[in-house]
Amino acid sequence: MTERRQTSRRGVLGGLAMAAMGRGALAQGRRQQPAEDTPIITVPGFGEFTGKLTPTKLPAKPAPGILLVHDGFGVTPQMQVYADALAFEGYIALVVDLFRGKTAKTDAEAAELARTAITDDVAAQAIAMWADWLRSRDFVDRKLGLIAFGPSCPWSLAAARQTMIFPMAFFYGRVQFTEEDTKRYPNHIIAHFGDRDDLAGPAWRYEMETRFRRVGSTRTQIHNYPAGRNFANPLSKNYVKPDAQVAWNRTLAFFIAEMGRPEK
Repeated sequence: MTERRQTSRRGVLGGLAMAAMGRGALAQGRRQQPAEDTPIITVPGFGEFTGKLTPTKLPAKPAPGILLVHDGFGVTPQMQVYADALAFEGYIALVVDLFRGKTAKTDAEAAELARTAITDDVAAQAIAMWADWLRSRDFVDRKLGLIAFGPSCPWSLAAARQTMIFPMAFFYGRVQFTEEDTKRYPNHIIAHFGDRDDLAGPAWRYEMETRFRRVGSTRTQIHNYPAGRNFANPLSKNYVKPDAQVAWNRTLAFFIAEMGRPEK
């Protein structure tokens, strides 16, 4: 299942102001198209979290929705680049902000934010609520995927244990799949690892490969790149644009294969 980076590097990489008091309330019924592109959810006991919908002019025909969950740098301009790329393909992208506007400028600051800005359980609950919220919109056809980066990867997997989310893409994340996880999502995962990542390096990749091999997965994709942590974030000292482009193009192709290409 592991593939190294190809030499071909073509491709493009370049709510609603509402509060929901529980995941069940978010999922009930089909709601009207929002007037704004900045939805809000409320995690009981932990306050509000905002998101950003792209495109701002939503399609008349429902399309698949995709959550974008940031790395330790928070919601930086690169997240909107990814959202725009998904919208160009016809998807409804929702960038969620787990750090409540806080952002980092360096890898060290990003690591500190990831440790202090939010707890694991609140992050997972917020992502699960966002998944239920987006799936219940009139402009989403109930297909829901997720793309997560860095620390948001394990939070997103925890959310996917609470509510169905697939396909899922993980960029340099320390995601530890259980046997139950691999059986729940046997063919709906694509993951990207850096060989020189000191937090989610080869050992994490090998473990994921082993887990999915045991359940006979045929479509799960696990890729590795000659790069370090945060290699897809332009603010990181480890940013490698060609690797980031290849990883994104692979992710987009995987999502199109899993969810179909929306009509424009």
